[in-house]
Amino acid sequence: MFPWLEKPWKVWLDTFNSGRVPNSIIVSGADGLGKKTFARNMGSLFLCENPKPDGYCGKCHSCLMLADGTHPDALIIGEGENSTISIDAVRKIGGLVSETPRFGVGKLVIIYNAENMSEAAANALLKVLEEPVGRVLFILTTDDIHRLLPTVLSRSRILRVDSPDFESAKAWMYQNISGDLPNLRYYYRLCGSSPVQTLHFVENDMGKYLDALITSFREFLGDPSAAVDVLDAIDAYLAQAASWLHDNISKPDVIYRLFYFCLHDVYARKVLQNEKASLILGRISPDNPLMRLNGETIVRLMEDLQDIRDPDGAIPSGMLRLRVLDWLNRAAASF
Repeated sequence: MFPWLEKPWKVWLDTFNSGRVPNSIIVSGADGLGKKTFARNMGSLFLCENPKPDGYCGKCHSCLMLADGTHPDALIIGEGENSTISIDAVRKIGGLVSETPRFGVGKLVIIYNAENMSEAAANALLKVLEEPVGRVLFILTTDDIHRLLPTVLSRSRILRVDSPDFESAKAWMYQNISGDLPNLRYYYRLCGSSPVQTLHFVENDMGKYLDALITSFREFLGDPSAAVDVLDAIDAYLAQAASWLHDNISKPDVIYRLFYFCLHDVYARKVLQNEKASLILGRISPDNPLMRLNGETIVRLMEDLQDIRDPDGAIPSGMLRLRVLDWLNRAAASF
């Protein structure tokens, strides 16, 4: 188990051992923290025939069947990262919960990426949660708890999985990384403070392409005519990302994060007078164009970045290039 999961696991252990297991639990946290495996481990303890004070046994028939996906008292929905969870998928829950448990322990429903439920599916789930169905545990995982229906939230206990601070994450990552990476802190921020995603980022040599993008943006600040170099650096980054990124992190979204954090850091240094604020752009002089902007202009440019944000991966690469160019022109016009 990842070290940052130890605290929420203890919360779950205490809840289970107290005998006060709620009907529904939402496991919430950023993408890439291991919430799916964590939810399955929670379910293993719930259905285990010989639970131990520190967890499930992993050896009983129930544990083995859940591990290989054949447990008759368990239903797992939403394993596709970005696929919509339909009402038909949720309706299967009704059939499961109406049956007597085959092993006499209880029944388990896990819904991964619950924010992907259609409105009809969420309402169907709500009806199941409202009905007394015996000893059933619903575990929902989500990267974005704000997209869940308030009524579903009100009927569930929330178990938060927090991203570890950078120093803790760094210690874990360097168990799997050779050599020194001076920009690892920035990679971590741009990967949503996920140690797992950051490790994948490094292993797939993305740092080299991101460093080139940061350099091109820094040069653009001194010479706005160099905007095309920024676009070329983005194209090179995305071409490399296409071979591994898939559903891990939206490709345009990490571009959005780069520009957003550049502005955020400058805002913290210039407007909030936070001298300790780190800068993704490295040391920049007081006469740097960004440092000449007032707080209102910086905030406006941060808001304008929403045009290139694409969590669902729906913006074609050519359109993304045009949107980034438009934003760069707006930024240059503000200098």
